[in-house]
Amino acid sequence: MTTRPRLSRSSALRSLASAGLFVAALPRALGAQTLTPIRIATFPTDSGGQVYYAAELGLFKRAGLDAQITSPSSGAAIAAAIAGGAYDFGTSNTFSLALAHERGVPFVFAAAGPRYTSKTSIQGLVVARGSAIVNAKDLNGKVIAVDALSSISRLATQAWCDQNGGDIKSLRFLEIPIAQMGAALASGRIDAASSVEPFLSAVVADNGRLLANHFDAVSKDCLLGEWFTTADYARAQSDVIRRFNAVMRDAAVWANANHDASAKMLEKYVKMAVAPGAPRTLYGEHLRPAEIQPLIDVAARYGALKTAFPAGVMIAAGAD
Repeated sequence: MTTRPRLSRSSALRSLASAGLFVAALPRALGAQTLTPIRIATFPTDSGGQVYYAAELGLFKRAGLDAQITSPSSGAAIAAAIAGGAYDFGTSNTFSLALAHERGVPFVFAAAGPRYTSKTSIQGLVVARGSAIVNAKDLNGKVIAVDALSSISRLATQAWCDQNGGDIKSLRFLEIPIAQMGAALASGRIDAASSVEPFLSAVVADNGRLLANHFDAVSKDCLLGEWFTTADYARAQSDVIRRFNAVMRDAAVWANANHDASAKMLEKYVKMAVAPGAPRTLYGEHLRPAEIQPLIDVAARYGALKTAFPAGVMIAAGAD
């Protein structure tokens, strides 16, 4: 008698996703069920899209959760709302959460968010198509747009310039919303921009040129962000943490395997077309400290954090 090998949950979900059977294969709640409300804050971007997909696919309801999703105006607004209890879960980048941790804000990671790999990069340092800038040294003294002055985009730009012969002390950073970077580049207001999909492809198609996959200077494979909550909420709602983590993992598995289908969902929220074949966000499926540590270390190296610390201390119990 031959024993069939057991598939991991992630492997099974990928197989079902590729066959279009993902949602139908999920276990249904037994009988009438009272859903637990959770309030989630996210960005209307590809990077923040996991919760949109989970909602569209019915994953929250199947986990007994009533997800109420909103999009605050900024990362700072999300962090303040989570800290104040206005939301239960939010999304942010690893550096911002590490900085909050250093300052004593009790945030913890509840699930993996967007993941960076050099093979599937959705970030890029762009210049105008006719720009004379071709390397890191050419950026010396230039104005570079980032989404926030205290951000992983700035850290990645500094790391790339530093590793490739540029003078990071001479760089001038300007905070501009990602959606407005293309216009600023075309007008000559800035010399370069750290952009992200789906805006990156639009900038390059309009009048831009990709200068570098600058996040490679941080790591060729790392978690760029996480879904987070407060330590108090995580302790009081350990079962919700477990269920939320499982939903985010299942949404990541589905989205990573179904870019065409997820693009149609995403367009509803970002209010712009997602070009066929455009690079898409790859989502992490687990909270592995080794994939979080690189951003903490680079932030400490360039003075954005006072010192590095072990990434594992920020992972909530029940989250993996």
